[in-house]
Amino acid sequence: MKRLLLALLPLMLFLNCEKPKEKEDLIVEGLRPIYISLENITLAESQPAKEFGTLGKIVSTGNFILINEQFEGIHLIDNTNPLNPTKLHFWKIPGNVNFILKGNYLYADNTRDLLTIDIEDPAAIKLVSRIENVHSEFELSLPDRYVGFFECEDASKGVIVDWEATTLTNPKCRR
Repeated sequence: MKRLLLALLPLMLFLNCEKPKEKEDLIVEGLRPIYISLENITLAESQPAKEFGTLGKIVSTGNFILINEQFEGIHLIDNTNPLNPTKLHFWKIPGNVNFILKGNYLYADNTRDLLTIDIEDPAAIKLVSRIENVHSEFELSLPDRYVGFFECEDASKGVIVDWEATTLTNPKCRR
C-alpha cells in the first residue's frame, strides 16, 4: 500500500498544482495612425464647398483665398467682398499639405507625389501632370513632444497622414 501511495504522490501533486496565469493584456491610452492607401488615392477633383477641418497654409491671389485643409485638399474662397467671403469649391487632394500657385496652375503635394493641376475652371480642375515619389520618405511623425504608447507603422496600409488618440491593447511601440 505504501508503495502505491508513493507511486501516486507525484501524480497527485501534479494534479493539484494551479496552472500558471496567462499574461494579462496591457491596455493603455495612446495614438493610432490614420492612413491613406496609395492605391485608393483620388489625385485631384473639384467638389462643392464644405465645412473647414484642420486648416494649414493660406494663400491670397486676386479676389480669391485658397486655404489648405491638412491632408484633405484646398478650399477656394471668393473674397470679392471681404465682409462676406463666399466658399466656392473644395479641391480634394488627399495627403495635401503644401501648394503654390503660378498663373492658372496649382502645384500641390499628394502624399509622396507632386501634382500640377489646371485650375482655370475652378469647378472642374484638371490634372496636368504627376511626378511620383518626389517625397519618397513621406510620413507624418508623431506629434511634437508626444511621449507614450502608439501603434507601430504598417507600411502595407499606406501612408500615415494623421494620428488619433485611442485605447491600445498590448502596444509594441513607445516613445
